[in-house]
Amino acid sequence: MEPHSDAVSPPNNAALPAVELVGVSKRFEGIQALRDVSVAFFPATVHAVVGENGAGKSTLAKIIAGVYTPDDGHILRSGERATFSGPRDAIKSGIAVVYQEPTLLPLMTVEENLLLGHEPARYGLMRRQAIREKTLHYLAIVAGGIDRKSPVQRLSIAQRQLLEIARGLSLDADILLLDEPTSSLSISEVEHLEEVIQQLKAASVGVILITHDLPEVFSVADRVTILKDGQLVTTTPVSDTRLDQVVTKMVGRDLGHMFPPRVTPAPEAATVLEVRNLTVPGRVAGANFALKAGVVTGFIGLIGAGRSDIAQALVGIGYGRGGEVLLDGNPVRFRTPADAAARGIALVPEDRQGEGLVLGADIVANIALPQLKKLSRWGFTLKRDAAAIAQRQVTSLRIRTPSVRTRVRDLSGGNQQKVVLAKWLARGCRVLLLDEPTRGIDVGAKAEIYQLVRELARNGAAVMLISSELPEVLHLSDEIIVMAEGQIVTRLVNPAEGEGNAATEETIIRSALNLEAKGVMKN
Repeated sequence: MEPHSDAVSPPNNAALPAVELVGVSKRFEGIQALRDVSVAFFPATVHAVVGENGAGKSTLAKIIAGVYTPDDGHILRSGERATFSGPRDAIKSGIAVVYQEPTLLPLMTVEENLLLGHEPARYGLMRRQAIREKTLHYLAIVAGGIDRKSPVQRLSIAQRQLLEIARGLSLDADILLLDEPTSSLSISEVEHLEEVIQQLKAASVGVILITHDLPEVFSVADRVTILKDGQLVTTTPVSDTRLDQVVTKMVGRDLGHMFPPRVTPAPEAATVLEVRNLTVPGRVAGANFALKAGVVTGFIGLIGAGRSDIAQALVGIGYGRGGEVLLDGNPVRFRTPADAAARGIALVPEDRQGEGLVLGADIVANIALPQLKKLSRWGFTLKRDAAAIAQRQVTSLRIRTPSVRTRVRDLSGGNQQKVVLAKWLARGCRVLLLDEPTRGIDVGAKAEIYQLVRELARNGAAVMLISSELPEVLHLSDEIIVMAEGQIVTRLVNPAEGEGNAATEETIIRSALNLEAKGVMKN
């Protein structure tokens, strides 16, 4: 038996780590994803793993999950050397993984997805009553509001994330690895998930938390491991460190002010896009607002409030809409996102992998997609011109990649998000609808995207910023629109300076919950 690798004393008087990586290295296409990483994960402990995009977090998670085999080093499971030839081996050993991007089958129901591959059966026949009872049990723990008979394709991104977590719990694992579990969740859902994590810890389950949400680390984790450029920086009890120290060790520099300084828009800023009485059946009722040149308009609300539905309706996605949309004072109605893009309006979707990128294609192809006509002659794409445009965007946005010919699926989450932005920046859009643009990316990449949003506004773009992160909306937005239950309930101006309605996180949450309309709270 080999001694555990952490210099820090084992928590909870645990004699052995539940899972331990010893001298693990992994390399892909010329990139050293992990280099000689040794770290131990203990039972009844919440252990966070943090680092910038590309630091090696996902690779570490996939090695634990049996997706990848280490090039060097090995894994110990409860002190014994273990070799996983695939994810099934890891699951059989009691390791369950919930990935950031949902892996559910969209045409199957919630119930069918939750217990897929381990349905209760007798004599080769599935036990329908047992399946129903188990489904209701695990949904009640994590996601009680989800209908077990609903097809997964009808669920929101947040609901799919909660279903993934319920599926992980259904495996009765003693190690649960959560990859960005809260990236799509509302404030109340995050609080509920943290309660579930504490219950798992009390039941001696070890939780490995891969996250970019540093406040979440200090809220729920016992230990934190910091990775940088594929190497272990440190593992330490959360109680022995501070958030600013973690950030500095992650990025190798002091980020100072995360948010760029605000430039007050001109009072006479021109209205680029005006929305009158926009209605999406069952989702949005009578929305009125304007997007102005050089102005960042933040939209915030609980999941299901209708923010994303508005953005999608504007570019021709969804179940149809009523009302009027004016572009430069002229009525417009787009049937497809391509029609909207042709008029200079682009949507950066929340689900970047499912809707924003062609994962199997390279960076050049993805960035070229919105302007194929411009880059084509007689039906053939001008590959040299497309590559040159892609290279300029890679340099400008500091996209970390070995080459512009690298497949997008091989990039980290933050760099994938930059590619989504790059394809529209290269296209030259006047109106940008950004739906959760920093979801699931690290603190360093967030700071870069914040700077980019500010630059877009300074250059005259009208920006609609949809975000669930209160500090993001407060510090980036020139105007804030709060939505609740499909309606606009509050408008705030210059919130960070305390003007207008003196916006604070408290006042926004109160509006998002629509407490005043319900008679629960009044000013």
